[in-house]
Amino acid sequence: MTGIMIKRAVTVKARMTEKLKRKMAFELQEALRRLDLELKELALRLRPVASNKNQVQAEMEEERARRLEQKAALLEKLRLLARLELGTEVVQGILEGMVELSPGDNWERVTAAEIVLEDGVVVEIRNG
Repeated sequence: MTGIMIKRAVTVKARMTEKLKRKMAFELQEALRRLDLELKELALRLRPVASNKNQVQAEMEEERARRLEQKAALLEKLRLLARLELGTEVVQGILEGMVELSPGDNWERVTAAEIVLEDGVVVEIRNG
């Protein structure tokens, strides 16, 4: 009996290095900078409608609250990043891959696949 090809999820992990830590911190800080600019813009747009409470102002206040929540989440990610030890593996994403499935295969082994990166270079491929 022959096997069949099936799709499976492949987890992509990155091993924490100084370079990756700096890159992730930079990306988070850039996102924070953009959010701060958006919050300033919202504050300027809110001023003219401050005397006229209406639906537009309510929507702008809701948007401001959402952005403040995003900012708090980014700041928390920065704090967590600072505490991550070098060598720690962090999930970067999930890809889809193909694998041949045959009778007698161990399902856990077939479906468990990971790619480990270090500074953008594949250093390990784990199958089950």
